[in-house]
Amino acid sequence: MQKWLWMQQLGYTGVFWTILSVKWALFCVAFVVALLYLWINLHFAARNGATFRTGNLTSESTVTAQLGIQISPTVLKLAMRAVAAVGALFYALIFYGHWDTYLRFRYDGSFGLPDAFFGVDAGFYLFLLPFYELLQSSLSALALITLVAVSASYAYLGLLRFSRSRQLAAGSATAIPHLSSLFFVLVAGWGWGFYLDHFELRYSTQGVVYGAGYTAV
Repeated sequence: MQKWLWMQQLGYTGVFWTILSVKWALFCVAFVVALLYLWINLHFAARNGATFRTGNLTSESTVTAQLGIQISPTVLKLAMRAVAAVGALFYALIFYGHWDTYLRFRYDGSFGLPDAFFGVDAGFYLFLLPFYELLQSSLSALALITLVAVSASYAYLGLLRFSRSRQLAAGSATAIPHLSSLFFVLVAGWGWGFYLDHFELRYSTQGVVYGAGYTAV
């Protein structure tokens, strides 16, 4: 309470509410994006599994029958929604704690000093690059989590398994295109990270001097 009174006396209440609103705005946007991405892919995997079981797969050949685990479709849907919600929650918390990174990106400025190596303004390293790196790392993490969750779903549903000859069993043809698209998204995120990494040469401490050395240039 005393801290709040000090903020009022110093005229910082507006700053407090601005920061709080930015935190929750980032949290909500990140939560919705991650929830939709996870849920749509898990729902697509469940639909492929249901279609394949109805048309071709016998219950004796599924992973559930082999392990003695039986989960009703309703419980499976609830489990997938729970996984999507929990994953989206952790994803949103990342952005909630990086409100200052977003504000620097939102109100970026220019120093009028171009970089001699890459030709970008010095303000790029202070205002823009940290937010780009935050987006890249968080989106790559989301793509990886989604890929693992969908792969586990396909394995559970019996669409992703290998025969004794180490060949993909029947039904995998339905899962492979979906998993390939998710893997492509993950690789694209990694590629963006490699592109951003070359700007980090300006902060390199591996050489004799601080920054990009002769070999790196």
